[in-house]
Amino acid sequence: MYQSLISRRYTLGIGRVYNALTCRAQTERSFSQNAWLSKQKAKQAEEPVATERHRKSKAQKTLDEVEKEYSEFYESIYGTARWTQLHPSLKSPQRYSCLLNKYSSPEENPSIPDSMQELKLEKLPFKSLECFQVSEDIGGYSFPRPEKNETTGLLTHYLLDAGSVLATEALDIQPGEHVLDMCASPGGKSLCILQRMSGVIGGHLTSNEPSPTRRKTLSRVMAEYIPKEFNVDLRITGEEGWKFLFFGLDRYDKVLVDAPCSSDRHILHDSSEFKLWTPSRSKNLAKRQFALLQSALKVVRPGGTIVYSTCALSELENDGVIERALNKSKVPFEIVQENWPLGEKTKHGWICLPDAAHGYGPLYFAKLKKL
Repeated sequence: MYQSLISRRYTLGIGRVYNALTCRAQTERSFSQNAWLSKQKAKQAEEPVATERHRKSKAQKTLDEVEKEYSEFYESIYGTARWTQLHPSLKSPQRYSCLLNKYSSPEENPSIPDSMQELKLEKLPFKSLECFQVSEDIGGYSFPRPEKNETTGLLTHYLLDAGSVLATEALDIQPGEHVLDMCASPGGKSLCILQRMSGVIGGHLTSNEPSPTRRKTLSRVMAEYIPKEFNVDLRITGEEGWKFLFFGLDRYDKVLVDAPCSSDRHILHDSSEFKLWTPSRSKNLAKRQFALLQSALKVVRPGGTIVYSTCALSELENDGVIERALNKSKVPFEIVQENWPLGEKTKHGWICLPDAAHGYGPLYFAKLKKL
């Protein structure tokens, strides 16, 4: 019993020592962490005000470096003579064409709005769409804002790049077809597609946009231009484009893949976005674009048409994606080459560039037929 008591006291003593040492170690660690944090806060507080000026200077210098690298990159693709003309045209104000919305008229026979009667308008030579431009003689850029038709309450016209209209013309939409616009926002190309789909019950357009914010814009445009009672089944969805192949193969007659891209003209007018540009940007985007095109090839029916388009300058994002599909796609297809009234031919498609397309573009597209 005596030995047991000694053993118990010994054990309790050891426990107290251990607890004391543990507590001391934890206190020391806590003190060290607090001391480190205090030093860091003191260091940050002592940081000179000149650092912010240095950061701004560095950012400005980086922007200059990006501008130089960007020019060298595209000069190597287009050549010095062409780039000397193309570069400043990209920095000029965007030129728009005016698509008349036939659904704004009760008889689907729209006329030029009163607000545009005084303009010097020229009808663009498209197959089926009522599309106009302001004559270059008076600048070629100014259009009034869309207005509501008093009878239908729908907006009378939509402004967009004429190259975008060409891409939808390449689809050759027929009434009654099932069509997918895979990357649809803000909605101009879907609107062009719908202009050609009325007249026959049974047509279907899936207008898809994965971004919630951009999908809201798409929904608003459709509501402002398309009647609620409509003989075309219009569905707005929010799926990632590459996932459509999991929803069923050979489902659509026509697919438009207006793929997310470098958007060169846009970033050249936005310095905060432009300074993020790198030569590898196109290479990374091309991987996603190829995945979208692969999905489109699988969901279009045999004999159906895919139009792949971008607003990029880089060949990696344009003909390069088509070239990769030719070499790696397990879905057989052929390229359909046609001549169009605006722009110039590329190896596999067509491109509108602002220095040669009267201020429109960049807009690249390639037309494919699934075998």
